[in-house]
Amino acid sequence: MQLMTEYLGAAARTDASAPAVMHRGKIVSYGELSSRSDALARGLRARGVARGDRVGLLLNKTADATVAIYAAFKLGCAYVPLNPELPAQRLIEATRMCGVRVVVTSSDIAPALRERVAAAGADLAAAGDLEDGRTSALFAPVRLSEADPAAILTTSGSTGAAKGVVITHGNLGAFVDWAVSAFRLTARDRLLSHAPLQFDLSFFDLFAAAAAGACTVLADDADVASPARLTQLVVSTAVTVWQSVPSAITLVAEAGARNALAMPEVRCVLFAGERMPRRTLLALPRLFPSARYFNIYGATETNDTFLYEVPGNPFDAPDPLPIGGPLPYVRYRVVDDDGNAVRDGEQGTLVVSAPTMMAGYVARDGGGERLQGRGPEYSTRDLVSMASDGHLRFHGRTDALVKTNGYRVNTLEIEDQIQSVDAVEQASVLAVPDDRTGTRLVAFVRLAPGTRLSTLDLKMKCARRLPRHAVPHQFHFVTDALPTSPTGKVDKQRLAELLIAPPDQRPTGPAARNTSHESS
Repeated sequence: MQLMTEYLGAAARTDASAPAVMHRGKIVSYGELSSRSDALARGLRARGVARGDRVGLLLNKTADATVAIYAAFKLGCAYVPLNPELPAQRLIEATRMCGVRVVVTSSDIAPALRERVAAAGADLAAAGDLEDGRTSALFAPVRLSEADPAAILTTSGSTGAAKGVVITHGNLGAFVDWAVSAFRLTARDRLLSHAPLQFDLSFFDLFAAAAAGACTVLADDADVASPARLTQLVVSTAVTVWQSVPSAITLVAEAGARNALAMPEVRCVLFAGERMPRRTLLALPRLFPSARYFNIYGATETNDTFLYEVPGNPFDAPDPLPIGGPLPYVRYRVVDDDGNAVRDGEQGTLVVSAPTMMAGYVARDGGGERLQGRGPEYSTRDLVSMASDGHLRFHGRTDALVKTNGYRVNTLEIEDQIQSVDAVEQASVLAVPDDRTGTRLVAFVRLAPGTRLSTLDLKMKCARRLPRHAVPHQFHFVTDALPTSPTGKVDKQRLAELLIAPPDQRPTGPAARNTSHESS
C-alpha cells in the first residue's frame, strides 16, 4: 500500500506533463501539482504549521484546493474541508471541533465569511500569499504512517450534533488500491469530480485518479446546478468515469429526455449515497451507451463497503437495486436488536469491519483532544436483508439519519433548528421517498398563537441555520397541535397519512394550510 503523496510523486516522475486536474479549461499537470504543493507546504511551514496540525480549506472546488490537500499531506497534517456554501456558524463550529490550526482560503471567498471563520481562532491565510515561489527549492515531505490522519470530514451524528470523522492514510490507501483495481483505472482515464470535498465520494475522484496517473475533471457549483452544462463538461473533456449521487443523474436524464444528450466516452458510471430511481436506471443506456453501471454502498465512517453491478440491460435489474456484495476487504454481519445474526430474508442492522473504517470521531474536552466511537466493528444503523440471489437489500435507517441529494442529514437536527425560530411552536420533519432527490424533506409546522410567518420567511430563516441540502423541500403549516403517539412523541405515521390522503378525507386539525417550496 502506498500513501497519497507517494502516488503523486510517482505520477509526476512518470510523466510530469500529464494532466492531473482540469477545471474551467485550465489544466494542472502532475509536475505542477507536485511543485505547487511543495511551495504551499513551505509557506505553511513558515507560518508555523507542523506535523499533526489540522489545515482547514475554505476554498471553492478548484485546482487550488487540490494543491492545498497535498501540501497538508506533505506536512503530515490532516485537511478539513470547509465548504463556503455552508452557513458561517457551521464552518465556525467545524473549525473549533476539528482543532484547525490554519485555514487556507482565497480572494474569491466572501470577505465577511473569511472574517467570521477567522474569529473561530484559526490562522487565516490566502493560498496565493502562502505559496513559496522557489519551485526549484528542495522540500522533504514528512514521513507518514498508515495511522496518521489524512482528512477530517464533518457529518451529522445520531444526536443531531455534527461529528468529525477522522480518516487515516491507511484508510485512504486501502480504498484507493481497491478502486484502481476494481475499475481498471489507467493514465488514460478522466474522472468526473462531482461531489463536494467534504463528501467522502471525493476520495475516489481525487486519490484513485492520482494513484492511476489519471486526470480529475472538477465540476464546480455552476456545473452541478445545470444538467446541460454538466453534460457539456463531460463531453468536452472526454470524461471516462462518472461518479455522483443518483439524483444528479436523474436531473441529467430528465434534461436528456428533452435534448437527446449522450456521453459515449464514459465507460463506468458509479452512483452512491441514495436510492437509484427505476426510471433513471432505465435511462442509463441512453445517457451512457458504452458504460458499465455500479451501485455502491458505504458510510462516511467506512467508505465504500458493498458493490452491485447492474446487468447490461437495466430492465433485468431488481427493483429496488440491491447494495450487492461486500468488497474484498470487508467483513460484515446482519444482526437483530440483541446483536444476534438474523436468518437470510430477515431484516437486521448491518455491521461492518474494514481497513477503510475511520480512526474515530474527534472529541474535545478539558483534557484536550481524543478519539471516540471506534471499535472493531461499525454499526451502520441501516436495515438490510440477504436475498435469495446472494445480494443484500437495503430497507431504510434505524434512526433519524436520512440521505437527500446524496447528503446525510438528521431530521431531529432540522426539527430543532426550525423550532428555534421565534414564531414556531412545533415542528416535525418527514423523510419521503422521491425519485429526484432520493428523499424529500417535508416539514409540518405549527406557529405560536398570534404570530405570522410566510413560507419564504421560514425558508430564509432555515437557510441561515442549516446547510442548503438540509432545508426542507416542502412546508405544511398547521393550526392544531401535531398528533402524538401513546408515548407522547409526534406520530409521524399519522402525519405521513396527511400527505397521501385526498383533501376531503384528511383528518381535521393539522391540515389548515399547505404551502411548499422546492430547494436544490
